[in-house]
Amino acid sequence: MIQDKVFREDLFYRIRTLEIELPPLRMRLEDIPILADHFIMIYGKKYGKEISISAQAINKLKSYGWPGNVRELQHAIEKAVILSSATRLQVSDFQLEDHFRKADKSEYTFNLEENEREIILNALTAFKWNMSQTAKELGINRSTLYDKIKKYEIKPV
Repeated sequence: MIQDKVFREDLFYRIRTLEIELPPLRMRLEDIPILADHFIMIYGKKYGKEISISAQAINKLKSYGWPGNVRELQHAIEKAVILSSATRLQVSDFQLEDHFRKADKSEYTFNLEENEREIILNALTAFKWNMSQTAKELGINRSTLYDKIKKYEIKPV
């Protein structure tokens, strides 16, 4: 934008004091319970509810890819707090449709490639993109894993 004369160079250097590199939430799964408790506390107070979250719900939150990072988690918690009539949030209180499928067969896809892509992405996320460990857990070699990542255009967000 500076080169295109759309943003002032002097202003850029004034606001560019410190850069903080923070990995996406899907690579910091250990932060999810802490963040969830924090947001539950905030929204519980805001909406006048004493509410907590079940271990099963935390595990499901950890299995989601969080393309919207912390803000998406924040909004999911707020929505769950608002809509829940219970004192403990359960898996069913979260509407993350792409990854929280119901037991109804009509909601599952039977497309092998789509399922393989999702399994690989979930495994990569679970093992924090450690290729050796992910390949080992999937029962394939690393070169096959790299080929599948390229084939399905899987990229860290």
